[in-house]
Amino acid sequence: MNHPTITFFISSLTGGGAENVFVVVANEFAKRGFAVDFLIIRSKDEQVRKLDERIRLINFSKKRLWNALPSLTSYLFKNKPKVLFGGMYDASLIGLLAKLLSISSVKVIPTIQNTFFKYLSTPIFKNIISKVLAQLLFPLAPTIICVSKGVAQNLKSKLWMKAAIRVIYNPID
Repeated sequence: MNHPTITFFISSLTGGGAENVFVVVANEFAKRGFAVDFLIIRSKDEQVRKLDERIRLINFSKKRLWNALPSLTSYLFKNKPKVLFGGMYDASLIGLLAKLLSISSVKVIPTIQNTFFKYLSTPIFKNIISKVLAQLLFPLAPTIICVSKGVAQNLKSKLWMKAAIRVIYNPID
């Protein structure tokens, strides 16, 4: 059976919750016979060893997440995955923007793990840009995955948008 490619995009595998969830879900897709690509911007992570050997790991080797936009756009144009899961807020925004720039039919599915205020701890200018980009780009997603009802409600209220939001709790490995 020839399954379409499923792509996961996250800054790195350093950290905890979201990174672990992406590894667990990617491994499960690979185990079920899907072609899985895992895109990161830097690799100095022990988690890389936890990826199933059938998963193609692509390291964009960038210092900042937003610097990966040209690489991700090129990847989408050349590889044409069926689905791209954006790991956390900024990676999801970059995934949606890369979809537009690459003129790709990929379904980009943002995954949001924290309340919107958590993302607003950065400088005010970046906050404004991120909020505007989210209001423009998130409605382009076929659905947005939030890890709890609270995160989903927070996202709806802070971005003043009506998007297809699904609550999917983190899997337990």
